[in-house]
Amino acid sequence: SGSLHSTSWNLPFLETLDLSHNYFYGSIPDSVSNLTRLHRLSLSTNKFAGSIPNSIGSLSSLEEMYLDSNNLEGAIPASFNGLVSLKRLEIQSNKLSGEFPELGSLKNLSFLDTSDNAITGQLPSTLPISLVQISMINNNLRGTIPESIKYLVNLQVLDLSRNRLGGSVPSLVFNHPSLQQLTLSFNHFTSIQSPETSAIAKSELIAIDLGNNELTGFLPSFMALMPKLSALSLENNRFTGMIPTQYALKTAVPGSGILPFERLLLGGNYLFGAIPGPLMELKPDAANVSLGDNCLYLCDDFIIDTYMTGTLSPYLGNLTNLVILDLSNLKDLKGPIPPEFGKLSRLNLLFLDTNKLTGPIPMTLKHLSLLQKLYLSDNFMSGKIPSSIIGSLTSLSELGLSGNQFSGSIPASVGKLVMLTKLDIHSNNLSGSIPKSIGKLKDLTYLDLSENQITGSIPNSIGGLSALVLIYLNQNQIMGSIPSTISGLVSLQFCRISENKLTGKIPASIGMLSKIQRLIFENNKLSGKLPATIGHLTTLTDIFFSNNHLTGKIPSSFGNLHGLQTLDLSRNRLFGPISPQLANLQMLQSLDLSYNPLGLVSIPNWFAKLKLFKLILAKTGVEGEIPRWLSSSSLSTLDLSSNALTGKLPHWIANMTNLSFLNLSNNGIHSSIPNEFKNLSLLMDLDLHSNKLSGNLNAIFLKETQDPLGHFNSIDLSKNMFTGPIDGNIGERPAMASVTSLILSHNPLGGSIPKSMGKLSELQVLELVDNGLSGRIQEELGDATKLTRILLSRNKLSGAIPEKVLNLKELQEFDVSKNRLSGEIPPHKAHIPASAFMDNPGLCGAPL
Repeated sequence: SGSLHSTSWNLPFLETLDLSHNYFYGSIPDSVSNLTRLHRLSLSTNKFAGSIPNSIGSLSSLEEMYLDSNNLEGAIPASFNGLVSLKRLEIQSNKLSGEFPELGSLKNLSFLDTSDNAITGQLPSTLPISLVQISMINNNLRGTIPESIKYLVNLQVLDLSRNRLGGSVPSLVFNHPSLQQLTLSFNHFTSIQSPETSAIAKSELIAIDLGNNELTGFLPSFMALMPKLSALSLENNRFTGMIPTQYALKTAVPGSGILPFERLLLGGNYLFGAIPGPLMELKPDAANVSLGDNCLYLCDDFIIDTYMTGTLSPYLGNLTNLVILDLSNLKDLKGPIPPEFGKLSRLNLLFLDTNKLTGPIPMTLKHLSLLQKLYLSDNFMSGKIPSSIIGSLTSLSELGLSGNQFSGSIPASVGKLVMLTKLDIHSNNLSGSIPKSIGKLKDLTYLDLSENQITGSIPNSIGGLSALVLIYLNQNQIMGSIPSTISGLVSLQFCRISENKLTGKIPASIGMLSKIQRLIFENNKLSGKLPATIGHLTTLTDIFFSNNHLTGKIPSSFGNLHGLQTLDLSRNRLFGPISPQLANLQMLQSLDLSYNPLGLVSIPNWFAKLKLFKLILAKTGVEGEIPRWLSSSSLSTLDLSSNALTGKLPHWIANMTNLSFLNLSNNGIHSSIPNEFKNLSLLMDLDLHSNKLSGNLNAIFLKETQDPLGHFNSIDLSKNMFTGPIDGNIGERPAMASVTSLILSHNPLGGSIPKSMGKLSELQVLELVDNGLSGRIQEELGDATKLTRILLSRNKLSGAIPEKVLNLKELQEFDVSKNRLSGEIPPHKAHIPASAFMDNPGLCGAPL
């Protein structure tokens, strides 16, 4: 990280400079131009800002330049014409603006990517004829496609999507001698120029995307005659008329020497008439064809009268030859499923998920004996899951009923679905117990019953699901113990049974789950010791056992879990010492042992061997000073709160440059805030409350940051001994631009509330209780429009309460009691009790 401006670049023979994927910031220095023999320059994926220096154009030997994924601004310099050897130029994902310069001098340039910027103006009339690929996605380009494109005889890829181009798509892009991929989607094109018939057969185009424009008229039939075209998107335009027969023939029965359509997207237009027969007769998976959101006949004698909104038509039941019916994700499809759907006896796949359907599952669906996949997820359907339907659909391999309002119990007849591989009924109102018959589903790989009201215990029969890969039973009311038969889940990789009422011990047989990757048992009432057999599960990556009643020591066998990345045993009754075998967990990134009576006294030195990003040891009995080895760690989260730490807040804490969350609250740390603290440029959440810290706190607000990710989110410095005034420019400090919570209560702070606090546009919570603040409540505080809580009691504030502050739209809690305020309380909409204004002798008016 850091700036490059102090670098002299006295490297006259350097040919490659790659500083990509770091945290360098500031502008690109002019001194880079000293590298006169440079062939490759890569500064991508950093935090560089400012403009691209003109001097970079003097690097005449440069062949590749990567400046992408930074914060560069300004125009693309015309001096780039000096890069006469350049073959590849990538400047995408910046903030570049202005018009694109003429770069006709770059005779060797083959690859150009300027995507995701704010470049304006028209496409340049001259571009290097050597170009093979042009990507200028997501800019503000206007105008039309220039005729000069036809002179780029090597061009294979042209992607100008997500701009503001308009007019007619010229015929020259369709009969271009080398173009293979044309993407002009998300623009404002209104028409298409057809090429000469003789030129169509010579077209090299493989993929065309003109979707999401304003194209009108009939579908261009000439595209079906392009011999190599296999992917065509014309969706979400304003085309009318019928689907050309040529499209159907190219999809289903292409002629000799003509590749078929593998992807044909025509949805979201105003097409009408019969779907051509060859499209209706396509075999499943033959091609990806989308015709949705049109006005089409689904067959010769039926008009879909819903236009993909409104309710499902009962006449759909007349399409008795249907094998697949997919009306998913139409958003505005409402009402019940018609009983007539039961007549679709040949149906294999029925997808009605992600709509607004209501009502029960119609009983007639039990006649769909060939149904293999049924998805009704994410609707507003209700009622019970009918036992007779579930028991009849014996061909089902996948059943998705999640995200509805189904109630009642899971029918025991689910055990008849012996071909089922996926059962997903999470997020409903189901009750009762898990049926024992579920153990008969020997092919089941995916089981999600989470977020219901299921009670009872986990049946022993669940151990028979030897193919099961994933089981989610979380957020229910399941009781009893984890059955020892869990050892039978030999294929299990993901197990989540958190947020239930499970009791008893974790069975030792859990050590038989040889493929398990994640065990999530948190928020239950599990007790007893942690089984040492867990140490056999060498595929484990994550253990979440927090908030249970587990006792004893952490087994030393846990040191065998060499792939473990997360270990969360917080809020149990575990005690120490911690086995040094855990130092073997070299993949461990997150360790949370908080709120256990570990009696650590000091954090073991072998912790320094771990490569942690997150360490939480709150309320574990740690004493003494903050250990020095932390200074060389890569931690982003450190929580040592509610311990017995003493000593000073060390200067070396500034070396922990990855810190984003720091909580040292509820300890006995006594010192001032070291000036080096401002070097924690990524720190977002800081909690130092309830210590013995003193001196000026403003060093925190002066934190240096070039990255929005380093803006503070929350600060709590309450219950310390900080003195002096609050920084008058607090609202203008870059680090405070995104702060949502600022708590400075119970300190002997003096001075006034700074006017600039009103510039903290994201601030929601402001607590300055029990300080020595004086002066007026600044009216500018009302500019912080997201404030929900303002607590200013027990200070020496005087003057009137500003009406603008008291009438903040989001305000829910307000307390200025025990001050020296005067005048009438302004009228306000928020419900604020009289106690919030008490003990201000000069204050009057409602609600006092």
